[in-house]
Amino acid sequence: MTKEQIKKLVVENTGIDIDNPIRKRPFVEARAIYYKLLKEYTLLSLAEIGDHVKKNHATVIHGIKNLDSWCKSDVTLKNKYLNSKIRLEILKENIKSDNLVLKKEINLADVEKIVDRYLNLKQKASKQTESNKELLEQVNCFFNILKNLTNKYNENERENRSLKRRFLYWKNKFKNNY
Repeated sequence: MTKEQIKKLVVENTGIDIDNPIRKRPFVEARAIYYKLLKEYTLLSLAEIGDHVKKNHATVIHGIKNLDSWCKSDVTLKNKYLNSKIRLEILKENIKSDNLVLKKEINLADVEKIVDRYLNLKQKASKQTESNKELLEQVNCFFNILKNLTNKYNENERENRSLKRRFLYWKNKFKNNY
């Protein structure tokens, strides 16, 4: 798997030229997808990955770390990443199968393995998309509960401060009279 193949795949999948140094979010996200795929599918160092798009190794590390958190909150970005990864796996399998053809050792079992691998990857991607929707609903539910609890806590705090002020007022008044 070459960096040029991965770059072409990411550009096709995101519709964004990752060589463009623009710092707008879609460009940064597309480059982060590229960094992560290169890290997973090649033996390139972080500096070599960065050199390919004129960035330094720290930018590559930052992009890889942030991609995971961005994918948790942005389903579209996660789908782009997973789609790129699936297409890369298919490309990888095609390269393997091309090598088998060149060796003239291809058989039906190899083809079945490739098809099974593709179907498994496709199924995993759809399951992850569904679980992300459920997870997002749960997070929103917990957020609403937390918001309600925070509001109740703040109301109780205001009420307690008011009661404390009244208590101190009457305590001082009582002290001064006796």
